[in-house]
Amino acid sequence: MRPEPLTEADFVSRLRSSVTAQSDGIGFTTDLGGGLLIPAEIALALLEATAEALRNTLQHAAPAPDAGGDTPRDVTRAVEVTSARDRIRITVADDGRGFNSRRIPPERLGVRVSILTRMATLPGGSASIDSARGAGTTVTIGWTDPAALR
Repeated sequence: MRPEPLTEADFVSRLRSSVTAQSDGIGFTTDLGGGLLIPAEIALALLEATAEALRNTLQHAAPAPDAGGDTPRDVTRAVEVTSARDRIRITVADDGRGFNSRRIPPERLGVRVSILTRMATLPGGSASIDSARGAGTTVTIGWTDPAALR
């Protein structure tokens, strides 16, 4: 017997709880289209990939110095969830120091396996990392219902 799919509202509630459990200083916004049902195994993968992106920003996103090179400011972190009838996208962003995302070392299994590979192996799954030195990091995790692609 397969677990029941999650509604958008149920998924967002679980995601919000996961975000808050890691840090209460992370912004959380939603723009929900209504009506999306997320299969349980997809919801779990989205939750776990998002949790890994959050762990990475909390552990690695050192503050970037301000324009004058003065004492670093605090890092701002945010999670944004957008959905439509047939897709969902989760963005985890910070304005920290950033890194060269084209040079993710093989030992960075958290990023490579827990986010990129996990999402790429799911039907309809996707993930990307956009980062540059001094420009922060944005991790985008998504799922599109494969039935919508037919």
